[in-house]
Parts: sequence; structure tokens; C-alpha cells
Amino acid sequence: RGGLRNSNLAGRVDGPLSLFAKGKVMKSMRNAPAFLGMAVWALSVSLLLAADWNFARPSIVPEPVSLTYKADVCCRLDGKSTVRITCNDTQAVHWVARKMKDELHVAPAFKPQQAVHLPSGGGYELNVTPRFFDLIADDMQGIVNAYHSLRMALIAERGVLRCSAWICPEMRIKDAPKFKFRAMHICWFQETP
Repeated sequence: RGGLRNSNLAGRVDGPLSLFAKGKVMKSMRNAPAFLGMAVWALSVSLLLAADWNFARPSIVPEPVSLTYKADVCCRLDGKSTVRITCNDTQAVHWVARKMKDELHVAPAFKPQQAVHLPSGGGYELNVTPRFFDLIADDMQGIVNAYHSLRMALIAERGVLRCSAWICPEMRIKDAPKFKFRAMHICWFQETP
């Protein structure tokens, strides 16, 4: 310790905590707000990556015929994701790609799949796993319904300045419209004097 007393580290021998306890402010702490911001960011990222996921049941309107999900499995939709679309309509892939780019601001890889047995009449299957997002339907209306169900289940990525990813639980949805068209009846009565 004797050699340090004669150097320019003389006031720092006891450590920075003792300087704060004595009411002194270290000159090297001028960048403390930036350092604390980085520390909070690093802590939030580490907590996000190590988080035990506990998703609530996705709220899809109207209620699908069948919905199963795993609350503890997180699926991430971003530029590194793969979306597989199975549909007889060739425009389905372009429509979903445009919607994801415009509404979600993500551009995942799209892989059209060969159709085997498809739900028809606006029906669809939506399978979400950590590796793939599968939208399966016979016609464009089914793909539109599947996309809207997926959109309702997605949650924006948290803890970032600009959202570049969406998360949801691993899930499987099978649904078909109960009626040929969806509508809402609104009664509006003018007030009478």
C-alpha cells in the first residue's frame, strides 16, 4: 500500500464504495448514466433469454374450433424465421409476405408447400413451433383467416427500442367458419326529442 499512496491512485486504495460512503464523487463516474443504461440493457437481455415462459392462452376472436398450446415454449417471428404456406392459391405467399412486411415489419423466409389434404371453405390450420410457422388452407380466404388468428396471438418483442420480432406460444389451431360470411349487426337508433 505504501507505493500507491505516492501515485495518482492514492485516493482510490479503499475502493469506489468507500468513496461513495464518504460522500465523494469519483471523476471516472462521469459516464455513469451510459454505463447504467448498458447494464440495465444487458440484464434485461439476459433475463429475456433465460426467462421461463408462461404464456396465457391466446385470445382468438372468433373462438376457433380447436386450439392447443404450450405455455412454456416461446416461438419467435423475425427475419430468421421460416413461414410455410400450404394453399392452392398461388397468390397466398405474396399476400402473407406483404402483410407481414407492412404490419409486422418482419421479412421471414417463405416456403410454399405441396397441398395434400386441405381444410376448405375458409377453414384453416395454423401450426406454430420454434422452427416453423405453418399456415394451411385450401383457398385464399382460409389463409386470410389463418393470418388474422396468428396476428391476434403475436406479442411484440419487449425491452427494445424498435420492435423487430414478435413472440407467441407454440400452438396448433384448427378452425373453419360456422357461417358462409362473417358480419356484425349494429343497431343504431337516433335519439328522439
